[in-house]
Amino acid sequence: SAISNGTSISTNEVINEICNPSGTLLHLATKLDHVDIVRTLLSSGANVDIENSHGESPFDLAQSEAMAAVYVDELLKCSAKSELDRIGQLINAGVDVNSQDSPESMNTALHWAVCFGKPEAVQCLLGNIAF
Repeated sequence: SAISNGTSISTNEVINEICNPSGTLLHLATKLDHVDIVRTLLSSGANVDIENSHGESPFDLAQSEAMAAVYVDELLKCSAKSELDRIGQLINAGVDVNSQDSPESMNTALHWAVCFGKPEAVQCLLGNIAF
């Protein structure tokens, strides 16, 4: 790996490096239920669609509701910003496109994309069977 041989690499490469059989840093932080670290890795651009040696995405390793909610929040934020590649990553990783922001408001990523006026995100979400 680039990390072990001293080659100059980007932060993105480090974040997305498969560092052990568990997978990337995002896999490990998710598995250990470190919510704040997962938020930081996601905001730094960690790829949620990378699978570990067991074929699991980081989201597959989320064991608590709080951890799953971090990934749902990321989907909602990306829908509001029309970050189409990221939306696709999250959906491919297993985040339910119809997850809701809270039991009270019950807004999905589609609601967020519409409210923020992001037609490309609306089309992307509808293409993934959002309602």
